[in-house]
Amino acid sequence: VPMAEAHVRQGRLPRAGEIARSAIAAGATDANIVRIAAGADIAGGQYARALEVLAARLASAPDDADTQWLAVHALFASAI
Repeated sequence: VPMAEAHVRQGRLPRAGEIARSAIAAGATDANIVRIAAGADIAGGQYARALEVLAARLASAPDDADTQWLAVHALFASAI
C-alpha cells in the first residue's frame, strides 16, 4: 500500500493503479489498495474495470461507505 499511496501523492495515478492491481492479484484485500486501483481506473476512464474491483470489495464489506461512493462515482461517470 505505501508504494501505491506514494504514487498517488505524486500524481502518478496510472502507476499507482498498476501497483494496486498487482497487489490485489496477489491476494491483497486492504480497502485502501482497492480504492487506489479503482480510483486510478476511474481517472483513466476504465469504469467497468473499476466497478469489478469495487464489487468484489463491497461483496465482503457492504457497509464500506468510501467504496460505495467510488462505485457510485464510476457508475455516474460511465453514464455521462
